[in-house]
Amino acid sequence: SGLTGWCPAQMVGSVVENLAATGGVLVPLRLPRGVDPPSLLRRETPVRRSFTPLVETYAIVPYADMDPSLVAGVVYVIMFGAMFGDAGHGLLLLLVGLLLRWRHPARLARFHGSWPFVVGAAIAAIFFGVLYGEFFGPTGVLPVLWLSPVDEPVRLLLAAIGFGAVLLAGAYVLGTINRWREGGVRAALYAPSGLAGAAVFLGLGTVAAGLYS
Repeated sequence: SGLTGWCPAQMVGSVVENLAATGGVLVPLRLPRGVDPPSLLRRETPVRRSFTPLVETYAIVPYADMDPSLVAGVVYVIMFGAMFGDAGHGLLLLLVGLLLRWRHPARLARFHGSWPFVVGAAIAAIFFGVLYGEFFGPTGVLPVLWLSPVDEPVRLLLAAIGFGAVLLAGAYVLGTINRWREGGVRAALYAPSGLAGAAVFLGLGTVAAGLYS
């Protein structure tokens, strides 16, 4: 009997050894036409392992595309810190992340892999809490280093819009690279998530900046 499946190239040697012990063999086959290999997101570091489920929650990354786990995780952590910004609550969250890291109490051990994500979110929350002057709310314990969200909501909203524009620009850069890897120059130039879409976005941004100024 024979079974067909996929195997990462770096694991072929170990699979051959394991099959040989049972009298089996591995026969490499040509790539089936019209079929893409399943995506294998990188998980070699604790940080990548903690960020990968975030990407898998939304979609399966095409095999030809770049692995967005690290970028998505870092951006998510920054946005969490900007919205949750409170130094006091961030310290409590940091304590939770360290408990996950130390697998204590034992019933939290199954969430051990998420500790880099939690710790990163906590550090971001502490950082923005210091900027906002928030420590368990606007208690006055910390001075406001940047702006107070309660007193300057419009300024905070404008900063959020600017940050969102930067994220969209970065997304178009990644999209152009992915379209190139998927379909070559034509896809990179004309796809809505490629250079054509980026040009429209840049044009609208230029108009908006002109009207604002």
